[in-house]
Amino acid sequence: MLKLLLNRPTPHQGESMFSFLLRIAQANEISLVSLLNFHRRNASYIQRADLKLLDINPASVTDMWKICEMTGRSEDRLLQLTMVRGLSILAHNDNLARTRFMSGAVRDTVHYCPLCIRQDPVFQLIWRFEGLNVCIKHAKCLRTACACCGEAIKYCDVETVGLCPYCKSPMGDGIPGDNPENKTEIAQQTWLYRVWDELMSTETEVNIEPQKVAMKLLYISSGFSHTFDRNGVSGTLNRSTLQALLQQARGSLHQLRTLHITFLLNFLYAHESSFSTFVELEVPDEFVRSVISEARPLVERLSCRAPWCAGYENPGTLVKTGTTVKKMSSGARLLYYTFCTTCGCEYAITEEGAMQERTYFISFFEHRSLEHSTDGMNKRHVTGYTTDKINRCNAYFSTRTQHLTFSCQGVTIVPLVLDKVISAIKAGARLKAIAKWSMWRTQNEFLAYRFHISTMRTLHDVCRPRIHTHAVKTGPQEVQAVLNALLEKNLDITLGTICRIIGVCPETIRAWGCNADVAQAKEQQRRQRTENRIEEIYRLVEVYFQQHDMRIVKASELYRYLGQSRTLIWRMDPQITANIDFQIRSHNRLVM
Repeated sequence: MLKLLLNRPTPHQGESMFSFLLRIAQANEISLVSLLNFHRRNASYIQRADLKLLDINPASVTDMWKICEMTGRSEDRLLQLTMVRGLSILAHNDNLARTRFMSGAVRDTVHYCPLCIRQDPVFQLIWRFEGLNVCIKHAKCLRTACACCGEAIKYCDVETVGLCPYCKSPMGDGIPGDNPENKTEIAQQTWLYRVWDELMSTETEVNIEPQKVAMKLLYISSGFSHTFDRNGVSGTLNRSTLQALLQQARGSLHQLRTLHITFLLNFLYAHESSFSTFVELEVPDEFVRSVISEARPLVERLSCRAPWCAGYENPGTLVKTGTTVKKMSSGARLLYYTFCTTCGCEYAITEEGAMQERTYFISFFEHRSLEHSTDGMNKRHVTGYTTDKINRCNAYFSTRTQHLTFSCQGVTIVPLVLDKVISAIKAGARLKAIAKWSMWRTQNEFLAYRFHISTMRTLHDVCRPRIHTHAVKTGPQEVQAVLNALLEKNLDITLGTICRIIGVCPETIRAWGCNADVAQAKEQQRRQRTENRIEEIYRLVEVYFQQHDMRIVKASELYRYLGQSRTLIWRMDPQITANIDFQIRSHNRLVM
């Protein structure tokens, strides 16, 4: 096959791999698909739909060594005609052709400048990038369709560089595109052109891991501060985007993902940063540590406020309770309830973010004027507490007298009695029932056991969030009603949509046991849509044959009319493509 290639054109500056190989095929009077199939990587034949991958990652389509030998060009020179080098900097896997971070960023249809093609009849690689809509050289908008027939030109349909595959008119003869709207658009397009050109022509072999990319973006958005402060992040990042970047930077995502190239470019443009500057940027270790340290759960960063506690101002002794939020009688809300496993104090976070004690032991402790007073009236006057609260505080401190600076009558705790109280609590006994045990000589004796740290830990361990039985009973019915409505209206069934309609979170849907119902409804909707699409395809095929009653029908034109490739329809149902092939053969026999 190599001996048949008598003509080997030279690749032009900025030309794409697709354009170069297409010109070689033209010069040797062979179709590009046939040429590539002589040099395919495996037994699978290359289809026209695969041609669009030549500019992204040609190694996924053909054997690069054979292409180098056929064209007489080095692999390094050929890769300059593709996106491989630029994408390799950001991709975290080798399958560039299937990487999701470029999804939607590479065009499948030809955008071109007639003036450029008139001067140099090739397809430029830069034209394939979505968002780049202006020819910087001529300051004209790129044309998105043939100037003669008005059809959008698909790369897979092009047979000759610079020639419309549908009306055969030269693209270079078309009227140039419109002028850009304003100077701002020209400036933005110029910046985008330079970044893409810089990215594609880079010679660096560095690969920036997704975690480091996110860390660099956080560093830039923080104004290059040495420490991370989410309140100091620039307005270019909304709350959800910031959270996603933090998860990426901390490596806490279940699956490693590369940030989408469009997001990255928009971010760099908003911060007036070039791609080379971004690649060379070094993030200080201090900033990295501040981002990672903030990832610790809030409960691990809070500390007990009780001066007598071993965990005083020392994070690690607090644990979350079963309560997340509670509305008080005053209308205020307390959030994030915690319990100290060392001293038994309980806390919550106010809506303003302040830590507030839910018990009253710290306040009692701070009234040092009680140090030499045992008079109940005086205690009530100084603290403002009721007698019951004072008795509880006395009982609490009676087993902690060794830590106090004021006197408090101690109570001798009998281990066997303490074990009995703890066992009863674990068995489900209520404190009111335990308080009525005949073994207690006084109420204060019971309170001493009740506020012993071992008892308080047990109470915390057996505590469970309150179950709203009404919601558990009616929740699944609400979910099913929403699913039926979405199916009837043919609206996308997603967990987010269901939660938004009902007004609950995804965890609640799971707790109701409705995840299986949602999955079943989504599958039912998928089947319904597939069946509807199949019916629509058969209807369109029938209409097409009626419109071409006395003309030869070409499969390529029919599938273009259907708006889907043969491969996609075959994957939907092989019987459809088989039926279409049979109808085409039967129809053409009658016409001929």
